[in-house]
Amino acid sequence: MAPSCPQSSATQIGIDDDALAEAMRLSGAKTKKEMVNIALREYAERRARTEARLRHLEQAQQVGRGRVLATSRGREGRL
Repeated sequence: MAPSCPQSSATQIGIDDDALAEAMRLSGAKTKKEMVNIALREYAERRARTEARLRHLEQAQQVGRGRVLATSRGREGRL
């Protein structure tokens, strides 16, 4: 399990009890707070990976069209 958040705030929200129970069963989370924090971290990580894949796809499409791209070192070149 990931460590608890260094910063947190108390928030009251309505949560689907059945979905929460199933998520807790699947994850092994012991508390609702732990489950919500796991879900938030997993969502953020998944979204970041999706955005990285989209950037990679856009770069690959530009290379396919013969456009000049900056490399990770900041130089420009053609592939």
